[in-house]
Amino acid sequence: MSLPSEFVVYGMPVSLQGSAVNRRRFQQYLRGEALRIWGDSPTVRNFVAVEILFCVDRATKNIPDIDNVLKPILDALKNLAYDDDDQVTDIICRKRFFGSELASPNPSPTLLGCYTASTPFVYIRLTEAPIQGF
Repeated sequence: MSLPSEFVVYGMPVSLQGSAVNRRRFQQYLRGEALRIWGDSPTVRNFVAVEILFCVDRATKNIPDIDNVLKPILDALKNLAYDDDDQVTDIICRKRFFGSELASPNPSPTLLGCYTASTPFVYIRLTEAPIQGF
């Protein structure tokens, strides 16, 4: 797999605190979409940065907390995008609501397309991690 790489899954992300069945179902769906984009390309061997944006309607009930959506997503990408999630050194995670302005000066066509669709989604982008100094 070459970096940067991005993809989208539609629907509400699943919380780490949700049911195990729903979490597995979401992770399988996410892995399936990633495989569709990446195919059988080898995993990244070095450090990666992960950007996650999930967008929902503000009126939606039971919107998961931002910190609880990270682990299921990172675990779903193990042995697919990277060998282990200990390779993830940097994370940006955002929760946004439809109707708010998209605060990205140059959104990718992938992100712009799903944002204008007004359907709940999770956008995931992987890039090479920055240099590991302070």
